[in-house]
This record gives sequence, C-alpha cells and structure tokens, in this order.
Amino acid sequence: MLKLIEEMTKSGKPKLDESKCKHFKNLCKASNENVRRSFCFLWSQLEKNHSEVRRSSVQLIDILFMRSAIFRDLLLNNMQEFVELTLGTNHKRSLPLPHSSAWDMKQQTICYLKNWHDTFGKGYRKLDLAVKYLKNCKNINFDDVSNNVHNEAENERLTLIRQAKINATSNELNDIKPEISSCLIEIENCLSLLMPCPEQFDIYNRGDTSKSNQNENHSFDNHDSSSNYDYESDGNDKHEFRRHGLFSDNISLAININVNSQIFIDKTEDNSDILTSFYEKVMLLKQKYLNLLQRYLKVFTKCGASANLFKPALDLKMDIEKVLQKAEKIVVKNDLTKTNDLASDEESNFDDFIEKAPIIPYGIDLYHWGDSEKDLLPLKPSTSQMNWWVTRDEEEQVDKEALTSMKERVINFAGFFEPVKWKCRAPLSNGKLCIRMDRKKCPFHGVIIPRDKMGKPNDPNNCPSTSSTIHQKSESELNGRLAENSWRDPELEADISAAIGIDITFRPKNKGKNKNTKKTGLTDLKSLKYNTPLKRLEKKLFNKAAMKRVASTMDNIDAKRLRDKFGNNFNYA
Repeated sequence: MLKLIEEMTKSGKPKLDESKCKHFKNLCKASNENVRRSFCFLWSQLEKNHSEVRRSSVQLIDILFMRSAIFRDLLLNNMQEFVELTLGTNHKRSLPLPHSSAWDMKQQTICYLKNWHDTFGKGYRKLDLAVKYLKNCKNINFDDVSNNVHNEAENERLTLIRQAKINATSNELNDIKPEISSCLIEIENCLSLLMPCPEQFDIYNRGDTSKSNQNENHSFDNHDSSSNYDYESDGNDKHEFRRHGLFSDNISLAININVNSQIFIDKTEDNSDILTSFYEKVMLLKQKYLNLLQRYLKVFTKCGASANLFKPALDLKMDIEKVLQKAEKIVVKNDLTKTNDLASDEESNFDDFIEKAPIIPYGIDLYHWGDSEKDLLPLKPSTSQMNWWVTRDEEEQVDKEALTSMKERVINFAGFFEPVKWKCRAPLSNGKLCIRMDRKKCPFHGVIIPRDKMGKPNDPNNCPSTSSTIHQKSESELNGRLAENSWRDPELEADISAAIGIDITFRPKNKGKNKNTKKTGLTDLKSLKYNTPLKRLEKKLFNKAAMKRVASTMDNIDAKRLRDKFGNNFNYA
C-alpha cells in the first residue's frame, strides 16, 4: 500500500489514476490499521518540498476523508498544519515550486474544505471553526471557488471536444496525404513530358554537332587567312566573343522574359493521353483535395492545433496552389497534326553513342569517344613570338601525347583481392556456431581463430577473452552484495519510515552515475530555479568572455579619448 501511495503521489499528473485509486480504496477498506498507516505516509508526502507531490496527496486525503471516520479524526487533530501546508496561510512557510501546481492545489483544497463543511460541518466542531477562520481572518471566498471549479470543468469538457476534433482531422490528413503526393508527382511528370527542360538534353556530347562545328571553323579559316589563330591554345575569352559576333567582352545584354505569359501546346496523337491525364489530376486537386485542406486548416485554426499538425497541411495547400497556377498558363490547341516517326540522323547517332558508352568515371577519353583522328587534331602551342601569324611548318603540328590521352585511359590495379572463405565459428548460447565471415575480427567474439567442428579453439592458449567470464564475475559480485544485506526487511523499514517521518530504507550504492534510479513524472525543481529569465540574463551578461570583450572595448574607447585630447601634450606622450 505504501508503494502504491508513493507511485500515485510522484506521478506528477493533475489527476490520479482511476485503477490505482480503486485498488487503494479496497486496501483501506480491509482494516482500520491500513487507514492509520496511509495517514502517516500521506502526511510525510504532504511535507515534501514539491507542489505536485502535495497536490496528489491532497486528492488522496479527500478520498479517505469522505469515507473513513478514523481518518477524519486524525486529520482534524492536525487541521492547522494541514491548512498551512496546502493553503500557505503562514507566510513563513510559503508553498513550494512549481507555482502552477501550487495554485491548483490551493484551489482544490478550498473546494474540498467547502465540500467537507457542507457534508460533515454539523458533526465536527473543529471543521466548522476552521472554515469560519479562513473566511473571516484569511479572507478566503469559498463561493467563488465553486464557480471557478464549474468553469474549469466546462473548459476541460470543451478542451476534450477540441482535442477529439484535432485528432480526427489529423487522422484524415494522414490518410489523404499519400494520395495528394502521388497526384502531384503525376502532374509534374506530365509537365516534364509536355514541356521538357533544356537540362534534360546533353547537346554537347553529340558527334555530328562537333563535326559541323569543326567544318565551320575550317571554312572560317579558309575565308580569312589573316585571322588564322589557334582557338584552343589561347585561353582568352575574347576569341569566343568574336566567334559570336561580339567584339568586346564589356557588352551587357538585358533580356526580358515574361513569366506570366501563356504557354501554347499543340494537341497531337502522341500527347493526347498525357494531356487527358494531366487535366484529370488537376481537376481532382482543384475540386477535392484543395477544399479538404482548407477545411482541415480551418479546424486546426479554431481548435488551436500545434504547429506540427498545422504546417504539413499548409505546405500541401501551397504545393497544390503552385501546380494550379502552372496549369492555368497552359493553353492547348485542339488541332491534331500528323507526327513523323522517323528520327533525325543526329538523334540516331546520339542513341548509338549512349549504347556504346561504358559505365566508368567520366574523362576526356569518354568526351571524344567514337571521334576520328581528323576531328580531334590537338595542336601544339606556337613557338613564334608573333600572335597574329605563324609559319606554314608550325601550323600543322599535332600533339601526339594529347591525342593519345583523348583515345586511351590507363587504370592501375594495385594488389590482389582475396575473398573471405572462413567463418567465426564461435559457440552461441543456442548451441549453434557463429556464421559471420569477417576477415580478421568478429565484432561479437573478437579475433577470429581456427576452431574445430564443435567450435572449440584448436590452440587453447590462443583463446580470446569472451563476455561469459565477465558475466560470471558480475553475477558473483551481485550474489555477494545480496548476501551482505539479507538480514534487512524492506517492509518493516518502510513502516518505521512512515511512522517517524524519516526515510531509513536501505539503498545500495551504485558505481555508475544515475544507475537504477526510479523515473518519476515530477517536475525538476532545479531546472525551474536555474532556468528563470534573470538567471539566463546573468549567464549571458556576466560571462567571463563577454566581460573581457566589454572591458577591452571600454579601454579602447578611453584610450582613444585620451589620445584625441592630450596626444600632442608632452606630459602624456
């Protein structure tokens, strides 16, 4: 019973667990001695310096006060101290932290006292005097508390209704989220097929285009011999500008693109199915999913949902609106034109190039894969001092080393890979052997050594240390500690602690930090003390590094002021 009281008072929840309360009532019904023991332990919990523990203790006290005459006599004999611990009537004994739990405990205690007075006030003189004292001397309004309790109950009922709406709406949102995502992906795929981006085409690796560019360069050189210079050897970008008709690199071009303009698409036999699927998905987003998301956002806003629930719905709504804006710009022409199934020579050559290309890291050899030597022609840099013309002999020189690097690639393979053919074969707890195939060391059994069919090491001296010996040592140490403290009786120690109000129960010392500690739902009072705005400001302002920076800045300001005023004075020089 004492363990049950400790669990309920240290739960940290504003309300007690109903199943545990029912079990506690049955234990107290068994005998009057259990009622007396529960009063002693509840009183020791009521004296704890934690408002959450006191609040739960007051709730248990109310349960026993309404059901047991023995408990009423015990409490009324200590009524003055009970009022000081729960209502804070003595200014020298203020209510402990946290403040919110202390305020709740105070309101609940006033409500309980009013209920006790209305039920048992005529039979208990001490209770009647206590309520009159609180009304007249401490100015406690019992009527106002009853109204507050009613309002709190109504607010709690409305909160439960709002939470139920939020949960139902979030479940619906989670159900339709995959459908909306798949619909958006299908629309994006349709748009990429209808309006492909330039990045999807690798136009710089096509063989025919390089040939045509090379022929254009030759025709340009034959047309004007005076401009015969090496484009590849010269790294200046001015030559590239001149090739495009620009005689200076300082020219700035401004191109205005109308983003809001409409996009016209001709409807053909090839894209008719894509357009049909595209507009079906757009209508589904517009007529169904967008309305649902607007309704969900309205529910979240009214019920005060958290940002974790509100943000996903808002993001989906914004994605749908972006897709609908794209769909509004598309204008489809209904004229079906005949399409030619013949591909151009350039596309066929590009497909052949993709089929021949091996899957290895990209390099200069892959860039010139399939090109002939005439198309490559890596030229040596000119040795002439003149930049505008070269001799006829130097004009046709070819760099053979560069030509070889464009056609071949040298890859060095170091070492020889030896596959792992052995297993760990360490015995397991289920009678089997470890089947891990590591090269040198097993992560569970250490260094791999030769073993026989039963898993025993061939060389007993080469046996690695396993976790079994460590486990045996830990078991022996634990048994020794238990033998040392076998004479103690935990139940007797708990009864004595409840009677005298001092905890004398035995707790074994743990070597590790915070090992085997009981987890409670109570608020950490240390974090409340050291996490106040004043403490946070003190931590930032009185930091040593910050104070050094401020001091150095102030010293620099003073030195500058002194230098400006008295810098020319020989006394301060």
